[in-house]
Amino acid sequence: MHGETDFQRLLRERTRPPEPDGEAPALFRPVEPEHDFDRLILPEATREQLMLAIETMRRREQLFDHWGLRMIEPHPNTAISLHGPSGTGKTMAAHAIARRLGKRIILADYTQLESKYHGDGTRNLHALFAAARQHDAVLFLDEADTLLHRRFEATSQGSEHAVNTLRGALLMALDAFEGLVVFATNSASSYDPAVHTRVRHIQIPLPDAPAREAIWRAHLPPRLPLAPDVCCTTLARMDGVSGREIKKAVIEAATRALCAGRPHVTQADFRTSLESARTARRAAQAPSPHPAPPDLAEAVLDAAAGAEPQPPAADEPEPSQ
Repeated sequence: MHGETDFQRLLRERTRPPEPDGEAPALFRPVEPEHDFDRLILPEATREQLMLAIETMRRREQLFDHWGLRMIEPHPNTAISLHGPSGTGKTMAAHAIARRLGKRIILADYTQLESKYHGDGTRNLHALFAAARQHDAVLFLDEADTLLHRRFEATSQGSEHAVNTLRGALLMALDAFEGLVVFATNSASSYDPAVHTRVRHIQIPLPDAPAREAIWRAHLPPRLPLAPDVCCTTLARMDGVSGREIKKAVIEAATRALCAGRPHVTQADFRTSLESARTARRAAQAPSPHPAPPDLAEAVLDAAAGAEPQPPAADEPEPSQ
């Protein structure tokens, strides 16, 4: 008997019935926050917005019940959207928020909600919010662009219908949740209008010059041998880079110096390494000249889930009979 092919395994996993309610394993566990605001380097205006959001949550009872603000806002926002380029500190900010509130944090992303079983994503979402309630934890949803963006107006695939269903369930969960949810996305430009009214938006931008200089200084360990020409103020003039890219540049520059047999890391090492990181990011963001073909297995599984087959495009001839 032949072994199971990859496609057969995928089909079995995606169509196998989910376990009955109450028997699913606990997928979402709270952890202690790993970062605080002392280590989080942000432009001052961004830090002020984060602090204001934290104090609104911390003093919600005083503000909305004792001071009567619930009269004008019956359902105060319990969600924050941190949007900005990758590597700017959104995940660190979520940890710092949880630590400032004295709570643990539950980390999740869209791939953990999108079940391998068709139609089971909503169940995972409910389990996620239930875990946050049970543990009184801050809920952090990373890479949440798919969840927060506009609904598909006309669903042509089973996967699109599943995303719409999950988005609707998320909005209802937010309305019923009393804790704090932090979303991380790359852009807020195409959020669903219903999301805009339910979340507080805070942009986490690429660091400005003062923040870049502080990041450089924070990422140069005291034991790292530096050449006399190394100047963080000068390095900070290289703009359009994230904190993550600066960290990678420090590691790469040290490796360059060590492999070259030099006793110190030079300014040129840092500049070359940072430019390398910046170039790599631009290349990764550039559209591919050869888009990947659609995944045949996923298309078949969508059809099995009930998606309507699509007619051929106008410029594609009908198959001959």
